[in-house]
Amino acid sequence: MHHVTGFMLRCLLLLTVAACAYTHEYTPLQQRAMRRVWLNATDPLALCNDGTSAAYYHRHGIGKGRDRWVLRLMGGGWCIRPEECAQRHRVQSWLMSTRLLPEVLTNGVKTEGLPWILTQTAGVLSADRRHNPEFADWNHVYLWYCTSDSGLGDVDQGDSPEEPTWQFQFRGRRVVSAWVDSLLAVKRLGAATHVMVTGDSAGGVAALNNADFMLQRALPSLTRLEAWKVYMDAGWFLDISRFSSPTVYPMRDIAQALQRVYNATWDVTCVSGLPSDEAWKCFFPQYWWHRFPLPLMVGEMLYDSWQLWMDQAATQQDAEALRSAMVHTLRDVTLSQTTTTRSGAAATSRRPGAMQSHTHDIIKLLSNVGGRQGVKIQHAARRIRANFSINKAYKHGAPSVFASACRLHQVEDTQLWAALRVGSTHLSSAIAQWFFNGTRVQVLDDHEGERPLESCSAVPKASS
Repeated sequence: MHHVTGFMLRCLLLLTVAACAYTHEYTPLQQRAMRRVWLNATDPLALCNDGTSAAYYHRHGIGKGRDRWVLRLMGGGWCIRPEECAQRHRVQSWLMSTRLLPEVLTNGVKTEGLPWILTQTAGVLSADRRHNPEFADWNHVYLWYCTSDSGLGDVDQGDSPEEPTWQFQFRGRRVVSAWVDSLLAVKRLGAATHVMVTGDSAGGVAALNNADFMLQRALPSLTRLEAWKVYMDAGWFLDISRFSSPTVYPMRDIAQALQRVYNATWDVTCVSGLPSDEAWKCFFPQYWWHRFPLPLMVGEMLYDSWQLWMDQAATQQDAEALRSAMVHTLRDVTLSQTTTTRSGAAATSRRPGAMQSHTHDIIKLLSNVGGRQGVKIQHAARRIRANFSINKAYKHGAPSVFASACRLHQVEDTQLWAALRVGSTHLSSAIAQWFFNGTRVQVLDDHEGERPLESCSAVPKASS
């Protein structure tokens, strides 16, 4: 109360609305803390594995960021067998429950029972312009990961006669649906002009397979949208065998379990190009990046520490083999000149002119119709306008790539977000060029061997 009263007095003393607005624009960072929103009020089945309500955190945008949004899907791996899920619940309960979530996330404040990094809004969700210059003022939204299914499942394993020992639910797809509905209903997402959907690791798989679904769900309300793009961090998992066991494919086991056990719903563009028994391939962008329906940028480590661990890399030779496979698949992306469209078909040009003019004339005519029927028609007109305004989001070049030769995993929730570089190109500036300028980023690290960790974020020395 004292702080609020002091703020009002300062505004009154300054005697101008503009001065008050300026004072509000630069409130201390802690005043833009992220606040929790429960999702079971939107959908009673938007639940975590243990039956607690799913939740997200939101920080309001300010200034030019008021109508711009970062929608982040948290990562955290998977569990695909009863004993694995029971162990996960015992050791990492925060990945299957929201029971311990605080009402507010504030940097520097420790929450008992939760890992420090998960409660600190660093990287792409930082409100500090020094560490996140392009996105600090945007609306920041952080979907807590508590479903262990990359936001794709919809099943209650407790009802399964085949697995009677399971007492967990896997409702990721319902959670994502409720998340979008809640943001539209209570957080002004419908007024968005720019949206970046992002996720790391398991959250990267979620972003890849949910971003277009989220857009379609929100589309009738998005009358001002100019850009809806996807940045996937550490989600370029490879469908390769374990180094010590050529017949074992650990990441494929996860992908197939999501389909078989959790009733996963994959991206519709992806599944439309695959046999039904191969829908699990949508887990792996190597199989369908060329048909991905939205502008995409991939951030990846050539020596991804998670994949090295999953594939049981025991020697440096194993690590180099993973790098070779990473480079092979990512180079296909950087060399591609494919332009994808909403249907996933190839395109080489854009048709300007007449269609745009006629569309705007139709919208104007429909919007002027009165009466009850006019209200329905105006709703339809808004949907047409929304679809038309983001047409450029459906016809775009091949994905952008930023791949570093570091042995790390995700970086978007760390201070490396601003520091990571390849040569003189920093990740954060590359993302800004891709998102705001439409620049196609093609950074594939050619450093010989693995980079020392200290060089992954080092500032280049000035030339003499």
